[in-house]
Amino acid sequence: MEVARETDTAAILRFQRQDPEADWSGRPQLYVARLGGRVVGWAWIDERGADDELFPGVSIWTLGVRTPFRGMGLGAALVGAAIERAQAGGHERVSVVVRAGNDPAVALYQKLGFDRHRTPALDAYLERRRALGVDSIVFVRWL
Repeated sequence: MEVARETDTAAILRFQRQDPEADWSGRPQLYVARLGGRVVGWAWIDERGADDELFPGVSIWTLGVRTPFRGMGLGAALVGAAIERAQAGGHERVSVVVRAGNDPAVALYQKLGFDRHRTPALDAYLERRRALGVDSIVFVRWL
C-alpha cells in the first residue's frame, strides 16, 4: 500500500462519481493498492485529534476495491495501512462507517478486530445520515 500520487486522486474520484476538480486539500489522505501498476483499491484515511467528538484518531472514510480484484486481501491491506498510521501517530483507535447491509465490508472489519461502537454523539450522527436515506453502522478497532 502506498500514498496515492496526485494523478491517482482524480481517477478514483471519477470512479466514485465525485467531482475530481473539488478542493481536497486538508481532506483525508488517499492510499492505493496497485497491481501491475494499475490502481485496483483505495482508502481515504483521515487523522483527527483526540478531542474530536465523533471520530478521534484515525478513520477510514471510504475503502473500495474494484470488483475483479476483490477477495485477494487488498481491502485488509488497506485497513492495515490505516492501523499502521494510527499506531505511528500514537492514536488509540481506528474508526470506520459502513453502510448497513454491506455484509462483505461488515465481515471484513469484524475479521480484522473491529467492533460495533455507539455513543450518544455517534447515534445522533447516524440518525442524521438515516434521515438522508443512508443507514450506517460505526465500527472501531481499539489499539
